Amino acid sequence: MTVAEALQRLDTLHPNHYTKAEKLVWLNRMEYQLLTELLMPLGLMNQFTPYTEQTPDDTLLLAPAPFDGMYDHWLESQLFYVLRDFHAYNRAVDLYNRWYAQYIRYVLRESKLRVSRLSVLS
Repeated sequence: MTVAEALQRLDTLHPNHYTKAEKLVWLNRMEYQLLTELLMPLGLMNQFTPYTEQTPDDTLLLAPAPFDGMYDHWLESQLFYVLRDFHAYNRAVDLYNRWYAQYIRYVLRESKLRVSRLSVLS
């Protein structure tokens, strides 16, 4: 999923008055979470350039398909939070956490496979 696709999906599902810059702040928070909690500690990535309004629309987000559904729920949760719709926020953040847990398991499984392949080759 790209930056533009993530923002467009939010706006399509939940029309809102928030600016692209505000939604990019939400998106950056999620990407920093992926980076600092998972990708950096495993040595899979060491830097991230925050998304801005100048970021090309076709820039790929960090989590690949099929795990990119978590972006929908993350952005929804942030929107519902600022709208003070805490019932909807809780549903969205619960769904996000489920997708995030699946992504963590996937990354850990793949990183273990890479390490074991490297040790077999050495």
